[in-house]
Amino acid sequence: MTATLVLKGHCPSKKNLWKRGRGGRTYIDDETAALIDALTYQAEAQWCWRGAVKHPDMRVRFYVATKRQDRDNMLTTILDCLKKAGVIEDDNIARFNGVLTVLPALLVKDEERTVVEITCSN
Repeated sequence: MTATLVLKGHCPSKKNLWKRGRGGRTYIDDETAALIDALTYQAEAQWCWRGAVKHPDMRVRFYVATKRQDRDNMLTTILDCLKKAGVIEDDNIARFNGVLTVLPALLVKDEERTVVEITCSN
């Protein structure tokens, strides 16, 4: 099975956006959490009724507005979104050890998005 998810909107570099609050607790601000939730909901809606896959091969391409974004941490955000949306079982090696290809990011002015192509046997 092969599926393509097109997640529209800005993909934040989640690891770079943690803030420290009272008592040393860490959190992500509401604006960033809303961006991440929007990506998660899109993935869930596009994945529909299919169950979570184990060991998929995946190709990811980011369409970004600036060249300054951190692609590694954007990938972390996308994997977390896919896990929460029920697309992948987990992003650890035990459950996700397929081929992961991050294609070169493309610069766009008006419509930031992330395209995820998933190929799996289950």
